[in-house]
Amino acid sequence: MKQEVMTIVRQKELAPKIYELVLTGELVKEMSMPGQFLHIRVPRSDLLLRRPISINQYDQDEKTCTIIYRVEGEGTKCFSELSAGDQLDVMGPLGHGFEIDELHAGDTAFIVGGGIGVPPLYQLSKDLTAKGVKVVHFLGFGTHEAVYYADEFQALGTTRFSTDDGTFGIQ
Repeated sequence: MKQEVMTIVRQKELAPKIYELVLTGELVKEMSMPGQFLHIRVPRSDLLLRRPISINQYDQDEKTCTIIYRVEGEGTKCFSELSAGDQLDVMGPLGHGFEIDELHAGDTAFIVGGGIGVPPLYQLSKDLTAKGVKVVHFLGFGTHEAVYYADEFQALGTTRFSTDDGTFGIQ
């Protein structure tokens, strides 16, 4: 685990209150296992606790990583107001991550997640398909408006969706 002040490359809202934030920095060289997270300091002096946010994906060649988060309180609201060029104090990568060494080309992996638990599954799916593992995704969201990364997951393998209210996929 290391600490670095990383620079925001871009940020966009993917769905209501769901944001994708791309960071750049040397810390990306430490990212090699899907399912880990970053501990990010909120750039406000009255908010002392770092926010743990899963790594959605990383590109070591480009030295970028992406996080996807939901605005829930003052800390994540502060993140949502940042833009390209702003900086964040980041610690990571943290957590155990997903072990994929026992899966091999020709195997099938079922990947299941919902809501804000979906982001770390994207790098996992990318790594598995790169190994020749067939991935089948089962992703759940609250409503059709809350769905994000549908095309990205579908490009990697069969993807089934469900929503709490039945407005996308099955209920």
